Amino acid sequence: MFKIANYKPTFWFKNTHINTIYAGRYRKIKMPHYQREKFTLPDGDFINLDWVDNDCKRVVVIVHRLGGHSQRHHVMGLANVFTAAAYDVLAINCRGAGDEPNDTIKTYHSGASDDLSAVIQYVIAKNKYDTIQLVGYSLGGNVILKYLGEQHTNLSKLIRRAAVMSVPCELSDSSQKMKSWNNKVYIWNFFKTLKPTAIEKSKRFPGHFDLAKTLSATNFEEFDDAFTAPVNGFESALHYHKSCSSLYFLDKITIPTYLLQAEDDTFLSKSSFPIEIAKQHPFLYLEVSKYGGHVGFAQISDSGYSWAEQRFLDFIEGRVDV
Repeated sequence: MFKIANYKPTFWFKNTHINTIYAGRYRKIKMPHYQREKFTLPDGDFINLDWVDNDCKRVVVIVHRLGGHSQRHHVMGLANVFTAAAYDVLAINCRGAGDEPNDTIKTYHSGASDDLSAVIQYVIAKNKYDTIQLVGYSLGGNVILKYLGEQHTNLSKLIRRAAVMSVPCELSDSSQKMKSWNNKVYIWNFFKTLKPTAIEKSKRFPGHFDLAKTLSATNFEEFDDAFTAPVNGFESALHYHKSCSSLYFLDKITIPTYLLQAEDDTFLSKSSFPIEIAKQHPFLYLEVSKYGGHVGFAQISDSGYSWAEQRFLDFIEGRVDV
């Protein structure tokens, strides 16, 4: 299904950059009562899981954006929304995200659905939950969509719904879009964390990638070709992008899945708006808004939540259906 989203922000939040920056930096969010658990991955590496245990039979798993982690505004806001709605919450800090370097050369990336799969199998093995819901932002949304497509014949019946937003569904095209002049400040901000990670990796794992080429990268295509691809087993940036783009997995999705995109999102290419696929898809619900920015939609609703948070909750609760 496809429809135009009913997001009607005030004047200030019609500006894509205000939407994007305010939502990620300036909105005041209460820290959830996280309980941290170090989870060992099948390859011996680890990721940190932050739980909000409300003694509930249903859990929401949150996957963050590029440069994110469990204590970013977008994750904490959603954790609080679902806590108030009587869910347990699991906020995943993807491999190497946050303030604790992981143990292997591998990093989290847009196609790391194997790590998500390992976490979900762990959650299922607890035998605590009747339902599992998946929500994600940007990179995390791409990972979730890819996971759902890959697992379509083996997906646990406990996984009922998914909701994602601001997803670069075609990574190669979105990488090209990020080269535009109005994204230079965002690239610079991402590289403030990505390049120091590469320096740290080069010290512990010398010779596995070209550090000089990595540090000279001025866009994602160059960075992914020099660093992301080789440390994660891909031949090139193109191989990584084409292997991991969720666009090529959407047709296999078998549970109700909500995708929220904004036309003014400067990160997304045309191919990240799979309108024709959604029109024919029995489980994909695509909403496209004129405004919203990237991981924005910062207008606060009557509930006190952001517009996107309220929309996610409504979909997961079954008040919006495909």
